[in-house]
Amino acid sequence: AVDVKARKVLSPERFEEALALSAKAAEVDARLAVQAAVQMAELHRCAGDYEKESWALERAVQLNLDNPEYRQALALAYWRIGAQNRKPEYYERALTEFRSVLKLRPNYPNTARYIRDLQERFLAGTSGGAGASGVAYRSLP
Repeated sequence: AVDVKARKVLSPERFEEALALSAKAAEVDARLAVQAAVQMAELHRCAGDYEKESWALERAVQLNLDNPEYRQALALAYWRIGAQNRKPEYYERALTEFRSVLKLRPNYPNTARYIRDLQERFLAGTSGGAGASGVAYRSLP
């Protein structure tokens, strides 16, 4: 359905089927709901639909509030939305989620670096691709 490394959908029909099967798994067995949400997020990320990716990850976080992996993935999804759509409020959401990760696990891999990188981009001023708010819209590191 998707090529994860290339982050692209190979077969739209199989992509839709994979989404439907993930949703069905969560319906059939509630214990699979978190894994289904994470799988759906990965599918949407590969398709470049970062808003749907974030919705699925929000569901995973709701179901497992203490999982730093899901929170970090959600923060990265918000970052991608901010960069793709030039919406600075998503950078703020990303920072909030990254900080939540550090509250759960102070030394969680890459989180402190992501926070620094994101804050540097907020402070980048109005040159080099910044929007009207002064936020520089760049992709993830």
